[in-house]
Amino acid sequence: MPSTNYYAYTSSYDYNNGRINMYSINSLNGNWTPLSPSSIDISGYGGSVSIITQKINNINYVYALTNYATSYIITYYANPNNGQLVYVSKNSYSQTGFNAINTRPLSMSIVLNNNNYYLYISNTEATGTPQTVSAFSINSSNGTLSPLSPFTININDKTGFINTINTGVNGSYAYVTQPRC
Repeated sequence: MPSTNYYAYTSSYDYNNGRINMYSINSLNGNWTPLSPSSIDISGYGGSVSIITQKINNINYVYALTNYATSYIITYYANPNNGQLVYVSKNSYSQTGFNAINTRPLSMSIVLNNNNYYLYISNTEATGTPQTVSAFSINSSNGTLSPLSPFTININDKTGFINTINTGVNGSYAYVTQPRC
């Protein structure tokens, strides 16, 4: 049987601290084993809210979304030989024109459309303000992010909060869910 390396990444979160945990996956029985080192400390960025992975041109990228106090998206790529994450870049919402005050990034989704990759983030705003989705294009040669214009899209008219953002089965469309208030 050919040897194939499989890896999994999870986030550990509390408000000011966070880690990205790294595991190898046994292709025969599905068991997870922590890598060595087993995690990356991202508490300097305020902790991870969520992570998402995407394979682009045979490279696995991991995007970590930090808490709303710092509002960063940190990009890593996975070393294919050992699964360890290698830092690529970080984007600050404030550096890209996003108003991080009273904004709580919640979840991410990646969409492939006409061979272009896009990353979308659902933002739960403070009560009484419109809920938004932030949009980035992903550079397919190095995984870095660039804000789209418009950078944010208002989802509603100041009612409710955005729960999640997901893609359809083929990955070409993004869908936002919102609980009824």
